[in-house]
Amino acid sequence: MPEPPFPDRFPDVRAAALRHAEEHRCEVKVPEPGRAQAVAVLARLSRASHVLVCGSDPAYTPIHIAAALGLTGRIDLVDPDEHHAVFAQRVFTQHGFTEKLKVVEGRAVDVVPYLNGPYDLVVAGPFASLAEPLRSAVYRLLRAGGALVVDLPEGDSIPPAVAEFGADERWMFGRLGHFAVAVKLR
Repeated sequence: MPEPPFPDRFPDVRAAALRHAEEHRCEVKVPEPGRAQAVAVLARLSRASHVLVCGSDPAYTPIHIAAALGLTGRIDLVDPDEHHAVFAQRVFTQHGFTEKLKVVEGRAVDVVPYLNGPYDLVVAGPFASLAEPLRSAVYRLLRAGGALVVDLPEGDSIPPAVAEFGADERWMFGRLGHFAVAVKLR
């Protein structure tokens, strides 16, 4: 079922992201406005100030998150593509969020285990694999009470690596529409 029309806070970013994906023949899917805004709402509800984003689109969802953060909030964006890094930095600069973004180039599985937290929120897009060692790194990097939001691929199934959070007593796990959400309990 298609999503109903949703007001777009950043139509210029979405248009630029769609152009970028077409020009570079990226596999990155730019989400509908309601989906990107939903992640921003979750960021705001969690009172996040330090957010890790990986496996997502490089600018559209992160710019929504940045707008939802407080004045001192910041985002660490992990992306293996240098074109995506440049694109994200340009978008954040154009919208006055330069100081909120730090881009870490590399595959999430290679760089996330070496990051320093604590993070209040980790957003894993549909391109992120949460198998080991990434799952252990996310646990280490999140503060107690911090949340993991996984943007699920289209369809009704939850990937096995994500479902494993529900079997781990250190996490409270649930599904919210297009998202699986896990809160670190301890």
